[in-house]
Amino acid sequence: EDIEEIVDQLSNYSVSELPVYDAETGRLYACGTAITVEKSETEGMLDIEYLSENGYEIMTIPENPVIFGGGNGIDGSVNYLNSDITINSGHINDIYGGSYGDGNVGVASIVINGGTFEQGVNGGGRSYINAEEKVNFNSSVGNVNIIVNNTDGEIPILYGGSGTGYGTTGQVRIAVNGGSIRYLVGGGSNGTTSNSEVVVNDGKIYCYQSCNRGAINNAKITIKGGELEKVYAGGAPGKEGATYKKSEIYILAGMVNFVGAGHNGGVAELGNVKGKFY
Repeated sequence: EDIEEIVDQLSNYSVSELPVYDAETGRLYACGTAITVEKSETEGMLDIEYLSENGYEIMTIPENPVIFGGGNGIDGSVNYLNSDITINSGHINDIYGGSYGDGNVGVASIVINGGTFEQGVNGGGRSYINAEEKVNFNSSVGNVNIIVNNTDGEIPILYGGSGTGYGTTGQVRIAVNGGSIRYLVGGGSNGTTSNSEVVVNDGKIYCYQSCNRGAINNAKITIKGGELEKVYAGGAPGKEGATYKKSEIYILAGMVNFVGAGHNGGVAELGNVKGKFY
């Protein structure tokens, strides 16, 4: 019965659909289709490349979109097995590996090879829609893989978990090989993240924190290179609502100016922090 139940649940997931651009809101929904984003030869525009049954196609849209690896779940749940976003160049407002509103993505992958960002990068979805009515939809992503190889400017903030709202995220893996990030968070903006593993090989990061205002079970960062100004096992100052169960910090190489316990539910619990410096 358990296997039949799982099969039945998976049957409700779409493998992928063709990307959809909403010109009124400036949102691009990849709908589970792998997309590659590059600056267009036309000024102020982006080229979105994707594979359809007719071969590779290009959709040209204005710069500064909000990109979702999943779909639009405002009027009903949208579920996809995978999402895959690659940014090579151009100006982006925001990226979400998951969906907008109610929906689930099994595995969300984001690769940053260049580009500039107005808001940032979010591994999970966006479940918080209306600030006035405080509507929060059910949004989840099972696994998140984010690779930052390079940026053309500083990414203001990168969340491994969900962005706006109280979504849920399972396993997060982030590799920073270059580029510049202002704030790097293993978990989400709010919501819950099970585990995060961050590896910094190179690049510049002003501040790393395992969690922001939400909760994370286990967080781990391994620093093998690059430059980091501040590293917190929990939430940075001002993020007293951040909570974690276990946080590990390993500094193998690179340059780190400050390491602190940070906040864990408003209290810095040093007993839950494990760190090594070589």
